[in-house]
Amino acid sequence: MNLSFPSNWGIAGRLFVGSLLMLATASLASAEEPKKATDSFKIGPKSIEIERFEPKASGKAPAIIIVHGASGMEEHADAYRNFGRELADAGYAAFIVHYFDRTETKKNPDDKLIRSLFQAWMQTLKDTVSYVAKQPNVDDKKIGFLGFSLGAFLSLSTASQDPRIGAVVEYFGGLPTPLMGFIKKMPPTLILHGEDDKAVKVDEAHKLEKFYKDKGFPYEIKLYAGQGHGFTGDDAKDATKRAITFFDKNLKEAAK
Repeated sequence: MNLSFPSNWGIAGRLFVGSLLMLATASLASAEEPKKATDSFKIGPKSIEIERFEPKASGKAPAIIIVHGASGMEEHADAYRNFGRELADAGYAAFIVHYFDRTETKKNPDDKLIRSLFQAWMQTLKDTVSYVAKQPNVDDKKIGFLGFSLGAFLSLSTASQDPRIGAVVEYFGGLPTPLMGFIKKMPPTLILHGEDDKAVKVDEAHKLEKFYKDKGFPYEIKLYAGQGHGFTGDDAKDATKRAITFFDKNLKEAAK
């Protein structure tokens, strides 16, 4: 399938720095740090690293898989881990998947490479869902994606083909246009985008909203005036709170 994506992915990776730093400083985490561990699982000969953040409560918890952007884990690992801690604090088992391990990709791959590897990364996310679902402290009926930029495109694309995903929160991403013609169902989705985004234009959010409306898929949307490819200040904090509230409503409360 020939998928189409926004241009300037390399620029997107660099512009994403500000957003992730704001996520780090907008932390809602408590003084007691959630337990963190690093594991891996095999896809053929490849070993995929996955970081875990455990909720404090015992028993089975809903799980959120965090999907990084085009800059990978080299530059902004602390910020992704900060979100993992916040989710664990909120009662989730959080997992950060190093999906670039599958293809031995370095940070900020160019547009051509992203297009050629996109489906391999989608399969890696599906394999990650299988890994997460088998964890003893995870409720395998309550799994969500939290995707950023390229990771948001991957999260939505994978969720369109994997019924195990119960909710998606996507930061400044979208869906590849040709894929839309094949989608029959999508989980509840929260769309977060800056109106002044130059890397992934806000048109992607409008296109995604129209698609969900036309199909009758459940969604919420919040567009931030004056924000680009990354949120700052109170808008960054607002987006974080919206993301957790959305997961609560569609994974925890929906199950009840």
